[in-house]
Amino acid sequence: MVVHLLMIANTSGSLTYAKVFHEAGFNTDLLSGDWPVMTASVLVTYVMGMSRQVSPVADPTESSTVDLIEGSGHNLHCRVTATGNTFIFVTDPATTNIDDVFADVYVAFVDYVLKHPMYTLDASGAGVFINAAKYDVFSSRLEAIMKVT
Repeated sequence: MVVHLLMIANTSGSLTYAKVFHEAGFNTDLLSGDWPVMTASVLVTYVMGMSRQVSPVADPTESSTVDLIEGSGHNLHCRVTATGNTFIFVTDPATTNIDDVFADVYVAFVDYVLKHPMYTLDASGAGVFINAAKYDVFSSRLEAIMKVT
């Protein structure tokens, strides 16, 4: 299993974290400028919002969102936490299940970001962009998790 990219979006759909782990076969030019912000925003706001509307579950609070989008070159895995944060993993096509990696990443996110005394919420209640220098332990832990996979 190869995770090329991890993006974390907050409850309002804004990108709060993005990191490339494996560049081989991945166009890193898409991460320059506004592309990552637009990608995360579109995925969270539109694609996942539409999937809730077309879900066959009668109760909208129980409806699911997009879990996996399979492509010829990459797979896109989305996981939404109970607090509304969205974790978007871009993986190789052979990766069909990201649940174990997501569990490890989410534990690191809670331990090293949400519990960090310098983590702040903006006026909308959504976390501001995670400064890699400020949260270097989180980034280091992610590197260790991705090397194991």
